[in-house]
Amino acid sequence: MIVPVIQARAAGDGHLIFSTGPHTQALKAIPAGVPMALFRLMLDMTDVLTRGVYQGLRWVGPLRCGVLSVDWVYNPMPPVPQQIYPPIPLARVREF
Repeated sequence: MIVPVIQARAAGDGHLIFSTGPHTQALKAIPAGVPMALFRLMLDMTDVLTRGVYQGLRWVGPLRCGVLSVDWVYNPMPPVPQQIYPPIPLARVREF
């Protein structure tokens, strides 16, 4: 299922929250605990793919938000598209 999300932001270590906007019913249909990916495109044209476990809808102040517990983050942007979380350990280069 693809659900457009307009606003998302970091909420402490390892969590993203996102507004439900007009798609509250679609997000209610997704059970908590399922794997989810969130592709974030920012206004400065950078983007990040985040994967994790959907925690369901929660009240954050006066707003109802979806919560994603982050397991993995990938940066597809130049100069080096690669996984950025969890950090990849540095390894010695043995051959070119």
